Amino acid sequence: MIFTNNSTKVKDNKHSQLYQVLSTFSVCYLCISCGNFLGYTSSAVPSMKEDVDIFPEITEHDVSWIGGLGPLGALFGALSTTFLLKRFGPRRTVSYFGAPAIIASWVTIALSQSLLPVLCGRILGGIGTGVIISCSPLYVIDISSVTRRGRLGIVPQFLMILGILLGYVLGSFLSWRYLAVACSIITAPCIILLLIAPDTPSWLISRNRIDDAHKVLERLHGTTTAVSALQALQAKIGNDKIRSEKFSGVRGPRISPAIIKSSCVVLGLMSFQQLVGINGVTFYCVHIFKQTAGVSVWGAHVPSIILASVQLLASFISILIVEAAGRKSLLIVSSTLISVAAGIMGTYFYIGAEYSNLFWVPLAALILFGFAFAIGFGPVTWILCAELLADEVRHIMNPLAIAYNWFCVFLVTKSFPLLLLEINIYGVFWLYSVMGALAFIFVCIFVPETKGKSLAEIREFFGPKNIDNEIEDTPESSKCLDDSIPV
Repeated sequence: MIFTNNSTKVKDNKHSQLYQVLSTFSVCYLCISCGNFLGYTSSAVPSMKEDVDIFPEITEHDVSWIGGLGPLGALFGALSTTFLLKRFGPRRTVSYFGAPAIIASWVTIALSQSLLPVLCGRILGGIGTGVIISCSPLYVIDISSVTRRGRLGIVPQFLMILGILLGYVLGSFLSWRYLAVACSIITAPCIILLLIAPDTPSWLISRNRIDDAHKVLERLHGTTTAVSALQALQAKIGNDKIRSEKFSGVRGPRISPAIIKSSCVVLGLMSFQQLVGINGVTFYCVHIFKQTAGVSVWGAHVPSIILASVQLLASFISILIVEAAGRKSLLIVSSTLISVAAGIMGTYFYIGAEYSNLFWVPLAALILFGFAFAIGFGPVTWILCAELLADEVRHIMNPLAIAYNWFCVFLVTKSFPLLLLEINIYGVFWLYSVMGALAFIFVCIFVPETKGKSLAEIREFFGPKNIDNEIEDTPESSKCLDDSIPV
């Protein structure tokens, strides 16, 4: 009998592992298309400038809107998830809103005969990207077990960087129109994948579909742990409901300084994550390399592909070392290297762009820039966002923080072509270098190290909790809350 029980547990474990991986991939697959969308302008804009029949007089202001409208649409897409998630859950929100928007965007761009449909397609794709990127991490957190959450938690970001890389590779030999067609083909499998993925257990419980939630938990975690997992989720959702009712009561709670401080730190991290210029480089990578001496050696597309490949590698490394090195340490190293790399780029364009023997400098500097971001500020900011926000305001601040992040992306991508005209390319990279230095100072002074700390210990860094908002959790729900952090 003991042998049978052990065999059953092993079988459950293998099946649940596979089901979690397949479910994660099915919903997060669209992150590849989001990466295609984010990297599209890098290859497409130079191609559009060459297509004088469709775009006879494309200006730098037009280019800035092609790049900027995507993040602006993503801002509204992220904000829309604040009410869509409660009604439809992560999978259905992606299925009903994210997927149709991004498919429509690629079709619209591919069929465009002027600039206006391209701009409309960029807005549609931005809305879809905002919805998908907001929902995918929540889906992973909800369906994965604690032991697999770290590995599965990197899947959305990994697939997004993979999408950027694919976009760079395809854009090296496809025109802007055929690149959009290729990206729409890449997106197509999501129609089937989203149909086979399950809804999250927590959403099913919130809709009083307890039996369905239990069946999903059995497939995700095995029959031996499904009952305890269901009880923990029910306890957590009950306490979350009490928090929400208390926070939105008639009198309303007194928001403590600790909650304000932690929220401000999260918004500060979101600001610096984008203001160091990563999406300026991502959106206009080919344009940047066309202005270097190395363009005669390896062209403008090969360095872009190398840069995206390095970021893909760095995203793996960050997951392996984030627990050993600590969040704050990675942010300090990341901001330092970003500042140094951007400073080198600015100096190169100011004094060294005409020296052919220095053709390797911009590629090396941007590889360092991309690696530094992908190992620290890229993934760690999102981890800290989940860890630092207080439970009382997380349901409000999390979507607002994501929307604010997209607003910062819009500022960077919209301003990049215009800054080139005003302060030249060396001035742009020096500006990013200064932002990296300011990020270093901000992290050293205001960001706590959360490595190995419970949520309660993290809260103590910002001061005592507001007594009006304090709710006593059951052991099961407390464990579930602590386990919800993707590490």
